[in-house]
Amino acid sequence: MYRSTTEYAPSLTRETAQIALALGHEDIEQSIREKVSLVLLDFLGCCMEASRSEAGRKMLAYKRIALAEPGLKQGDYAFHQSSGAETEALVSGMLGHALIREDMHVPSGTHPGVVILPAMLALARREKLSGKALVRGIAAGYHVMGALGIAVRSGLTNRHFRPLGISGPFGATAGALAATGADEETAVNALAFAANFISGLNQWPWSGGQEIYVQAGMAARNALVALDLGRAGLRASPDILEGKDGLFMAIGSDSEASTIFRAKLSAPNCLMEVTHKPVAGCNYVQTAAAAALQLRKSLGVSGTGNIRRIVVSTFSAARAYPGCDNIGPFDYLEQRKMSFQFAICTALRYGRLDGESYSAPLDSELLRLIGATEIRIDEKFELREFPAQPARVELVMSMGEDLVYELHDVPWLNPKDVRLRFETEVAPSLSSLDLNRLVVLVSTLWDQPDTSELFALLQRAMATTDL
Repeated sequence: MYRSTTEYAPSLTRETAQIALALGHEDIEQSIREKVSLVLLDFLGCCMEASRSEAGRKMLAYKRIALAEPGLKQGDYAFHQSSGAETEALVSGMLGHALIREDMHVPSGTHPGVVILPAMLALARREKLSGKALVRGIAAGYHVMGALGIAVRSGLTNRHFRPLGISGPFGATAGALAATGADEETAVNALAFAANFISGLNQWPWSGGQEIYVQAGMAARNALVALDLGRAGLRASPDILEGKDGLFMAIGSDSEASTIFRAKLSAPNCLMEVTHKPVAGCNYVQTAAAAALQLRKSLGVSGTGNIRRIVVSTFSAARAYPGCDNIGPFDYLEQRKMSFQFAICTALRYGRLDGESYSAPLDSELLRLIGATEIRIDEKFELREFPAQPARVELVMSMGEDLVYELHDVPWLNPKDVRLRFETEVAPSLSSLDLNRLVVLVSTLWDQPDTSELFALLQRAMATTDL
């Protein structure tokens, strides 16, 4: 006969609730405050840039439909208090993910920023949170999402489900609890509901589907739903993570997943492990793409014409991830941004990886390079020091010496470069005065008594986008 694990010890959900609620009252060290500001700037820049894209315009059009107010101008429904918080979280999550260049937590294989930040911003607007509450919520959300993601990823985890969609609702709900507070039973129930809200399948890289963006938004929205269900007094399974038919069993995590989760919860904040991609595209493709960009400099004016074969060496997890080892078709941008072959050959063909090169026509030379590319597993890389992601690109030339470039890890952006990218992406939407004020507000978020000015600036920025 099955007996609940809560009969013998506090459940993992209860332990998480206690930690999240405690984080809501603790001071936050300066390094974490600065990291919160950095990830928020990066996310907002992505939202602004994405809102100008075809996909972003459709996301914002969805928001008008969801609010049943088709006559509104864009500035009236983006980052605005008239918007429903759940819809706000959903659309902001989609926009933040729409460039596929969001922040990265390599140990959990997730992109926490596109779940935690839209959920916390929507909550802050709805409940008029202070800057301190928002910072605490973001820090708690990143930490719990990362910890659960690492535990879930242990063992032979079912790779058909998107990691972001598994740990995202739980992490964002923990952040919401840290920001707003609750009694312990409410917090346990909210988190348990969130664990039921996992979603997101990994067919999209093969088909070019845009559910990749929706998955982030759904996770953010579902966190607010879980919070409100807990507040309403509905009851959920406290052993939803470790139970006989709970999350770890359903996903196929290792038998030590509970131990891993507890250990990571008590470790330093996962937020400090978050990195920033140098280019848009899948995390696993980043290192090889960077190597290809370096090799392009050695090709000179002759370009790619003398390349006979391209050999890309990586590790098995990278090659096996859905959509990464893909020679086409490349009918959609989402397929292109996931493929090793497309990213590397585009980098070699054009010497850059940006919106223009990713969207360029599939000319005969690019198709030739893709057909000449081989993805190999290097046993040395299998023994890499995790979470490093090494790669090597070798160009076998028809004339002259072969060219090789190897990198130990992704050349992640440093804080200065993240801020410069943010300013570039937001500059078309705000005056220099407003842009500087937005940077100040985000950089000093901990000291802001409320977030009303922040949302006023974001609404103004979104209103300039041509829908």
